[in-house]
Amino acid sequence: MKTLYSFTVILGLSFFVSSYNRIENSNSLNTKTPNSTAVTINSNDDENEISNDFFKRYSDLKKYKSDVMSLYKNRTLGTIWYDEDQINEFASVLYDKAKKTNDLVIPYQKEIDLLFDSSATTNLSKTDADMLLSSLYIMYAKKSNSETTKKVSYDAMLKDFMNYSTIEEVSRTRRQ
Repeated sequence: MKTLYSFTVILGLSFFVSSYNRIENSNSLNTKTPNSTAVTINSNDDENEISNDFFKRYSDLKKYKSDVMSLYKNRTLGTIWYDEDQINEFASVLYDKAKKTNDLVIPYQKEIDLLFDSSATTNLSKTDADMLLSSLYIMYAKKSNSETTKKVSYDAMLKDFMNYSTIEEVSRTRRQ
């Protein structure tokens, strides 16, 4: 819960700053053209802007955009793969499982590897890192369920994935 609150505060501040910049730009346009109308800003536009920026930078992941964004839909863009400022155990489990999945091609593998290398430094924002991991989750889930013909709810699967029996399972396989 603390993670959600922290991320929400950070995200809210970034929305405020970007909104302020848009209002300033809008006001400067209003002084030049008195007949122009003010821009209405809402949180959906800000969420779309964040996701659009992310998927512009990581264009190889665009095909996963709607699935990734559906994971954040009920979280108001709160992080999934972080507790406080640390990557959580579920992200580590996902990373291990994805790396062991045959024939899973992972775009931006280098960036993801750096997230789990304690000696490496990365310049990824927490938001970008979380969305990269969410994209990895979607790729892993698609590959794991490729034989299923029914429509898969990635959000429901995520709830099943993010339980402590998943962590225990991985711990057992690491010990063997």
